[in-house]
Amino acid sequence: MYNEYAPPRQKYETFADRMREDEVLEVLSSLTNNFSFCKEVEFSCNDFRIYAADTKEIYALGEIKVRNNSSQKYPDYMISKAKLLNCLSKADYLGVHVSLFVRFTDGLFCTKVKPDLPYPSRLAGRYDRQDSRDMEMCVFIPIAEFEFLCPM
Repeated sequence: MYNEYAPPRQKYETFADRMREDEVLEVLSSLTNNFSFCKEVEFSCNDFRIYAADTKEIYALGEIKVRNNSSQKYPDYMISKAKLLNCLSKADYLGVHVSLFVRFTDGLFCTKVKPDLPYPSRLAGRYDRQDSRDMEMCVFIPIAEFEFLCPM
């Protein structure tokens, strides 16, 4: 059960996780000359900014996720609603959109997150960590809304 007075949740992201995300960022950089990618340091809601190569102006905020399953294993991609709302708030402030990049075992996929979050949402999370606080409101973005970018 959620308790607003509880200490902050444990972070499960590891150095190896960040390295896998860096690999995805390198692949994204190699796919296009129209955009450049800059790792974020001041925002915790997203992994990087996307800049238009010609104007050097910010184009979007990007979030990278790496999964160890195929894109076809589930009909939807689950992500924290709070995380997306935080990203969307910062994107709105900057006047840009949020792109979600997910590396599945069968390739790299991308979707532009709809600002009104019209996706189904419900309480969900991971059960394998024995952490009752690892449950939160999540949104479920249909896999059909993701575009295949390249094999990984």
